[in-house]
Amino acid sequence: MTAKTSSVNNIKHGKVQISDGELYFQSTGAGEPLILIHAGFSDHRDWQNQIKAFGEKFNVITYDQRGSGNSSVLASAFMPAGDLKVLMDY
Repeated sequence: MTAKTSSVNNIKHGKVQISDGELYFQSTGAGEPLILIHAGFSDHRDWQNQIKAFGEKFNVITYDQRGSGNSSVLASAFMPAGDLKVLMDY
């Protein structure tokens, strides 16, 4: 598993390699990880208003699910839980 990352305004962001593409993620804060998952056809920006507050106590991680935002388009059938596990392992 590889990831490309950079940091802007204390927000780490990058892409994690998955089986047939990449997942875009952002993380900020410190402490126990708190992963926020967007719904439907939206993306990680759904959580912009909550990140600052949660980031005071947690390492807040948001990501774009496959086919959303800055992640790879859907190329084949996949398991969202499998993608989440790859992100968590990273």
